Amino acid sequence: MFLGRRLGDLAFQLIKKRREITIANLEIAFPEREARPLARASFQHLGCVLIDTLCLPYLISTLRKWILYEGMEVFERCAQEQQGVLLLTAHFGSWEVIGLATKLLGLPMHGLYQRQTNPFTDDWFYQLRANSGLKLIEKKSGLRARIKEVIVAGDLFGLVGDQGRGQRIEFFGKETDFPKGPATLALKHGTPMYFTVCIREGNFLKVKVLGEVSLLEGDTEEEIVFKTSKAYARLLEDLVRKYPEQYFWVHDMWRLFK
Repeated sequence: MFLGRRLGDLAFQLIKKRREITIANLEIAFPEREARPLARASFQHLGCVLIDTLCLPYLISTLRKWILYEGMEVFERCAQEQQGVLLLTAHFGSWEVIGLATKLLGLPMHGLYQRQTNPFTDDWFYQLRANSGLKLIEKKSGLRARIKEVIVAGDLFGLVGDQGRGQRIEFFGKETDFPKGPATLALKHGTPMYFTVCIREGNFLKVKVLGEVSLLEGDTEEEIVFKTSKAYARLLEDLVRKYPEQYFWVHDMWRLFK
């Protein structure tokens, strides 16, 4: 964690564009707070996330004692009943640890993988995530059929539900992009969806189920997906207000820098 924070400090000094984006985002989300110190704390957190991610395949037995769980019995119950279930998370906390955490509980999770342009980087990231416990499904043709197989088999499927194109939803009082995928899958397959995050609490990483994201009523499929995604965005916003430094603010979510 010391190394991670120092890496974050270094990145904060050297990566000017991402520093400016982070500060601008935080000024919108938290106008009552001084943005620069909060932005630096966010960079320090991301440095720790990077160290967590790099260590995942190699320090599984070591990391085990630093991972706490809350509410994960819902996934264990679904596994026993062979009920497919969606684990909905966000670019928050140490989200890359969730795959390892579910594996340690005997609940290996499937997740999507986007190929990188650079072959070396692509192979490195793929192996890093696969070795940490994720069963990766590449984003390509036949994706819907693969996802359906996972859900029908009663397995756990993980999705990151923020910072992706699909629909415009208000977040901290200003519209930004949220993907349609999670709510669409839950609606199409009748699959329960649980908002789950990995929160850094001191030296510990707590994998916590915050609750079910239920499908909301609507006259059309599009309306149901939008209302459900909007409800998820509110839950995420409430969480980020409690732990602002643990969100991924380096993304230009409000298109401030063009």
